Amino acid sequence: SEESNDSGEPRKINGSIESESLITKFIIGCDGARSFVRSYINPVRDYISLDYDKEWIAIDVMLRNEEEVMGKQISPWSHTLCTSDTQYIVIPCTYCYDTEAKGRHIRFDFEVPKTYSGTKEELQSPENVQKLLSTWLKPDDYDLIRATVYRFHCLVAPKWRDRRVFIAGDACHTMPPFLGQGLNQGVKDVANLWWKIAAAVKGGAHDSLLDSYQQERYGTAMKVVASSMRVGQLMEQLK
Repeated sequence: SEESNDSGEPRKINGSIESESLITKFIIGCDGARSFVRSYINPVRDYISLDYDKEWIAIDVMLRNEEEVMGKQISPWSHTLCTSDTQYIVIPCTYCYDTEAKGRHIRFDFEVPKTYSGTKEELQSPENVQKLLSTWLKPDDYDLIRATVYRFHCLVAPKWRDRRVFIAGDACHTMPPFLGQGLNQGVKDVANLWWKIAAAVKGGAHDSLLDSYQQERYGTAMKVVASSMRVGQLMEQLK
């Protein structure tokens, strides 16, 4: 539930599960692609779609023997490759620090072929993961962190502000990873917005300064989302 007014008083928000109450003058919803805050700001239509919808499986592994694998079985550089029926991305990342063992993290993204007729559970199964990774890794080379099926969308929220509530990052715009711009655009959102909110809190900023957040960021975000989609479409033509 939410209590609000237009007098400049803070809003009080109560969650529903294991909730806590808080008082704040402004809210920035950085709550991801399924943003609740975006739906609050845009109750009728919470995104504009560029009609790009692709199913992929993301696989995260932690290497057990980095010295034997990196630079030999796996390139130290991120790369994208296409085959006759699919495409995939290999991203060598940093180390895993949230596990007892500290190993190199590798992300694999595979497009699910249009001809695939199995279930989501079968796609995420250890047996299928092992098959997908067999070009690079043997089962003894890694520990599986996760395997999950998700969708690449190209979406942009039509409205990024409602009075003192804002959205940023994936809550504003979602895109496939082909340009590596998802996180970058979210950082740019916050870099544009934080000092404007700070100026408003201190009392010296006109309300139009807060409106300039979407005015300055929307066009760039839309172009980046569209460019990411076009790169994905180009990759499909190369299959």
